[in-house]
Amino acid sequence: MEKENGDTYAAIEAETERLAQRICIYAPHDGIFSQSSKSMPELFVGRHSKICFDNIKTIYSPCLLVAAQGKLENHV
Repeated sequence: MEKENGDTYAAIEAETERLAQRICIYAPHDGIFSQSSKSMPELFVGRHSKICFDNIKTIYSPCLLVAAQGKLENHV
């Protein structure tokens, strides 16, 4: 049972890393990016790394929201 849990944890870690890489590709910095293609016209990806109370609240319909929280980084 312990090996099975380890395998599951490793699979989740691999998928988390894959998601993080995709976020970095499609939203390299804060802002809203158009990622339209023939298969998905009107696709937008947004990235916000700081809380901003002045944001305009907008809901796009239909929509899918993925909230990903990353590691804190210290820059010296």
